[in-house]
Amino acid sequence: MKKKSTALEKVQVFVDCENVPGKHAKEILNCVRREYGSPNQITLYGLQKDPATKAWKSHIKCDSRYSPFCIDKQLCGGPTRNKVDKKIIRDLERISDKDATVVVVSSDHGYTNAINELRSKGNKVIGIGRKEHSKALENSCNDYWVVK
Repeated sequence: MKKKSTALEKVQVFVDCENVPGKHAKEILNCVRREYGSPNQITLYGLQKDPATKAWKSHIKCDSRYSPFCIDKQLCGGPTRNKVDKKIIRDLERISDKDATVVVVSSDHGYTNAINELRSKGNKVIGIGRKEHSKALENSCNDYWVVK
């Protein structure tokens, strides 16, 4: 059994909406709450007109009236290689609270360096993604959960 975060610890969730389908949103957030505690912050990343981003928003009601801890970071413009990934990596690199449990919802290996850096600072990093995921990503996390 995983140790649940205490009230003093922070659980921050970073979602690559392009990478893991929104239909798994409730399953993922229930897993996070059950195993690590309620998230202090959920941040959704995706392109503004991307249907996958809209699916995540519709499944978790990313609206301050329903989820005051949810942040929606939609990037403008057309799809550019790794645009969303680069924004998530920049935000991961800005985490200064070494007691935070960081959850990265993605199956993409591009986050491994940022995750390794967080772990070297003392953060617990959890990965959640699809069955077809990067082994490098899985190995860089403290735990990795596969959605069904």
